Amino acid sequence: MPITRELASEIRVLFKDFIEDFLKSEQFLKHISDTLTKNFNEKLDHMLDVQFLKHISDTLTKNFNEKLDHMLDVYGKKVTELEAVNKTLSSKIDDIEQYSRRSNIRIVGLPEEVSENTMDKVLTFCSEKLDLKLGSNDIDRCHRVGKPINGHRALLIKFVGYNIKREIFKRRAALKNTRILIAEDLTIKFVGYNIKREIFKRRAALKNTRILTWVTTLSEKYLNVVPH
Repeated sequence: MPITRELASEIRVLFKDFIEDFLKSEQFLKHISDTLTKNFNEKLDHMLDVQFLKHISDTLTKNFNEKLDHMLDVYGKKVTELEAVNKTLSSKIDDIEQYSRRSNIRIVGLPEEVSENTMDKVLTFCSEKLDLKLGSNDIDRCHRVGKPINGHRALLIKFVGYNIKREIFKRRAALKNTRILIAEDLTIKFVGYNIKREIFKRRAALKNTRILTWVTTLSEKYLNVVPH
């Protein structure tokens, strides 16, 4: 059947009425509402999840940094305290060690021989060079120590008593024109003290003179510049 203008006009009117009725129907409106609500909720949940996670992350990071700063501060103070305690203990231990050496001497420059008897060598040295008669019962122990100086290591002697050591020190002037030196058996700390004391003493003696002096220790020399 051919579609006339009148029929086409009626179809358009019917279709328009159908669309208007459909758009006004509760089922369609509910479907639109449900779809929009679902999409909105999904997007809102996603936004809330991202913000929540960011908030959690920021909070945890802040708390961690605050606790870390606090721990670093606490442990930093502890380290400082322990360093101070360690310094004090090290000084006391060094003092104790130095006291344990109060009966010791070192003889530098005494020729070293293969398979030598250090006890006999020390007794002979004291007798011939210092005019001091000692027996083996006066010496607790003796042996070579350290690196060779002019081809010979130093002799470390521990006497049974301090008085023997003191007597030897009184007589060491007899070695003035020899290449043999009798010295204290000092710890590193006390070697440093002696070097500083010697430098200050020489500076005071040469207060108004600008010269170079050498401060001599057991195994080294230190150049000392004395200002005018």
